[in-house]
Amino acid sequence: MYRKILVPVITPAYVEPLVKLASRLLESGGEVHILNVIHEVSMPEIAKGWRSSLHIVIPAHEAAAALDIKVTPEVVVAPDVAIEILERAEALSADAILMTLTADPRHRHKIFGHTSSAILNHASCDVLVVNPLALSATRASKVILPTLTVQPPPKTMQVAETLSAELGNLPIVTLHMRSGSARTEEDSTSHEFHGRQRSVPRVLKTVLFPARFFQSNALLPSAILKEVRKEGYGLCILGDEGRGLGREFVTRPFLEELFAISPCPILVIRGS
Repeated sequence: MYRKILVPVITPAYVEPLVKLASRLLESGGEVHILNVIHEVSMPEIAKGWRSSLHIVIPAHEAAAALDIKVTPEVVVAPDVAIEILERAEALSADAILMTLTADPRHRHKIFGHTSSAILNHASCDVLVVNPLALSATRASKVILPTLTVQPPPKTMQVAETLSAELGNLPIVTLHMRSGSARTEEDSTSHEFHGRQRSVPRVLKTVLFPARFFQSNALLPSAILKEVRKEGYGLCILGDEGRGLGREFVTRPFLEELFAISPCPILVIRGS
């Protein structure tokens, strides 16, 4: 699907699972570029960063050998991590940036910092953001696509189909969530359509919710995850539906809330 994927990494433990996930989205003969940016603050910190980088470079090479794909690790020192990642993506002509986010246990909403926000808002290629649970998505039983439009964005569906095939033709469940003016939270109604395409089971469900859920992005994460929970959870993939909705959908507050409360694997795609 992607010819070249840039993967910024700061946590050694995430190197192998990120490379594995990237490999599932990679075209034949494609390349994964691992980038570890050391923040240029002081010589002791830079020296510490260089020593730590070995724990990123070595697992990158090991993952490449195990998966038989091309993985290029790179370690650089830069005064601004976000600018370095964005410029590196441009220089490499990367098709996508794949990154993961982790919450600071001391703060409920400290998932998105300057670096991740800048990448999300200014990258000229696709940005795929995953939570740590998505890095072990081989255990998912289905792919769930919540959407506020009639169909998920094409790029979102393409990623879902690719991962479904890579993970053993997992069923794809599309949840079309729309406003139902006479409904309450408890009265949300689901209409189902079952089908099959390319040997993959497909389920399309229409779910009605009170209009207030769609008037503010702040209410959407809990509404979406409520329906995902009814499905028994799975790998949940969300795309940028701003064009279809006439407003921004994948925003920092929305993603912070979604990542903070999600108990299941989440992959969010911000298309270029």
